[in-house]
Amino acid sequence: MPEALAEVWTYRLAVHASSALGTVVSLLDRSVAATRFANSDSDLVGLLESPSMSRLRGEAPFGTVDSIKQAAAATTAMVESDATLTVAQAAYLLESENQISVLNYEHGIPLWIGAARHLDLIKSSGLDPEASIANQVAYDHVLSELSLFGKSMGGIEALVLGIATYLYGPSGWITSPGADEYRTREWAGDTTFSRGGGCDCGSYDTGLYTDIAISTSPGLFYYHCNWGLAGSLSFYTPGEEFSAAPPVNRSLTKWIVDPNYEDTRNEIGIHTDENLVRWWQAYEYCNVSRSGRSAM
Repeated sequence: MPEALAEVWTYRLAVHASSALGTVVSLLDRSVAATRFANSDSDLVGLLESPSMSRLRGEAPFGTVDSIKQAAAATTAMVESDATLTVAQAAYLLESENQISVLNYEHGIPLWIGAARHLDLIKSSGLDPEASIANQVAYDHVLSELSLFGKSMGGIEALVLGIATYLYGPSGWITSPGADEYRTREWAGDTTFSRGGGCDCGSYDTGLYTDIAISTSPGLFYYHCNWGLAGSLSFYTPGEEFSAAPPVNRSLTKWIVDPNYEDTRNEIGIHTDENLVRWWQAYEYCNVSRSGRSAM
């Protein structure tokens, strides 16, 4: 179980790269956001320097053009003019209702994550025995969707690599403070930070639990799971019937669920078997107390 939880923790950070980006987009006028998304950050002096935006994006760029041009330099058989987004194309990718949008949780985000895994920008899921096949399916689907932009195949490949790097590369939105904040506060039970996108994407079988696998394209699914504490905080609140406990604070959340906090001195982290036994014992105690029976 600890390994599966670590996989989901990693996947949700990739999902929330889009959450952080989407929050910044929502703070801008729609036409301004599309124009800036299609250009370079060197053209954005002053626009994104407000404390609220800086806190969300950190060093992540808002404009895509630099990432796309770098990708184009590594792509053969392409027309140089194809290595850009028009404002209309940028607006299309930022419109969450479009299935290939980088802000669409039900289709676009799992597909972009799968494509990024294919491009080795994100580690593939250890839960999927055929991860390379699923990642190829996602990549091919994104290429197909972006063909409507009317660019050469080399140009489309450069766009996919550039945008995937923009989202999930070493300086992408996956590294932003906002992505980490969304992931942490979502697991802690703060419903204002809860988003869709599932707990993983791939092509593996779920056995009897077929209802948790949601198709994003033929051969690729994202998987629902009971992630985060939002649905559990009302389980047991001493002396306050029908009330819910508040979300867990950020620091405690990290110590409980973040694999990077696994340490022999960490007695609450869920990534060690000994600690999982403690959590099970606590669960049993709460069940007994909740039923009104003596725990002794």
